[in-house]
Formats: sequence, C-alpha cells, structure tokens
Amino acid sequence: MKDQNDESINAPDVESVAGRSEKPRIRIERLTEFIPEARDLLQEYYLTVNVAQRDEPGALQRMITDAASGVWLAFSGTEAVGCVVLRRLELIPNSSECKRLYVKPSARGIMLQPAF
Repeated sequence: MKDQNDESINAPDVESVAGRSEKPRIRIERLTEFIPEARDLLQEYYLTVNVAQRDEPGALQRMITDAASGVWLAFSGTEAVGCVVLRRLELIPNSSECKRLYVKPSARGIMLQPAF
C-alpha cells in the first residue's frame, strides 16, 4: 500500500472541544493497490455529492498503476479521512486532472488540502 513518497505532516493547531490546542498527525499515502479504505471514502464521496458517473474498481486500479495518475489517502492515526484521485489526460501531454478530492466532515478544518 505504501510507497517511498509517503509523507507525514503536522496539521495547524486546531481548537479541540475541551478548548485545548491539538496538532493532529496526518499521513499521506500514495496507493499501490486499491484498498477497502479507498473504496469506503469514495463511496462516501459519491453519496455526499450525488455522483452519477462512479469509478469502477478496475478503472481505479489502472489509475493507481499509471505513473501520470494516482490515488492518495490521508490518514489521521489509523483512520482514512481524505482522498484525492488524479487521472491522466490523454489529449494533453504531461497533464492530469483532479478527478476526486474528498475530506470527511470530521477532518475538515485541519488543513489536509496542502498535504495533498
């Protein structure tokens, strides 16, 4: 699942419910295979934004193995809290599009986007 490009960051200070400042530890992993955590996050994304054209697992696996595409997950501890999917654009050399970007509501506000 991991590759050598994995990164961990400390998110900016976030005010907790108890009023204490916390820095969640965020880990970004580029997938080398389609895993259940990715499937679950994408399903939540599809339902949340009413996506009609959904990615099939085979298409996602091809994006994972294509050097110009990829799937990254953000983890807070052991929980997958966000994902981004890039897809190669065949007609434009050296380019990709951000196909999916999703952060679980419970992880919004901890600045995952710069880590992606």
